[in-house]
Amino acid sequence: MKKTTIFRYSLATVSFAIGIAILIAAAIIKDVLSGYLAFFGFSAILFTIILTHTEIINPLSAFFSRVFTTVIYPDQKFKKPPLTFRLARRYAKETRYDDAILEYKKIIHFYPKEIDAYKELTHIYNLTDNKELALKYQKKLDKISLKSKKHQEPTQLAEK
Repeated sequence: MKKTTIFRYSLATVSFAIGIAILIAAAIIKDVLSGYLAFFGFSAILFTIILTHTEIINPLSAFFSRVFTTVIYPDQKFKKPPLTFRLARRYAKETRYDDAILEYKKIIHFYPKEIDAYKELTHIYNLTDNKELALKYQKKLDKISLKSKKHQEPTQLAEK
């Protein structure tokens, strides 16, 4: 095991022990202070969970950043929505092709270099027998793919 992993698990063990000790103290003390102790005890245990299960860091940080952003900037309109294919793919799976096309076009509008959006939109146009638009987006896909390959070639040569 790496030293950082050992350190992280050691810190998690100490944090868990402290959290349990604080929660026990909060249960024993019948005072206003017990609420604060319970909060810090649960915080220490939450810290332990974060240290031992690193895969939950991204969802937690996304959740808390949304909470703070809406509190601090309630009227803030962001220029780009978050990139997600979930809705578009669901529409395509349910054969709601018009809705899927609209979603893929939104993705392409905000993320014009997103290759998967072009691929999937081209596929849907082929499914709906709209060969003209399928060809149009295929050409755009080829153009973007060519540009991305040009940027990758020097690094690939350096690796060889």
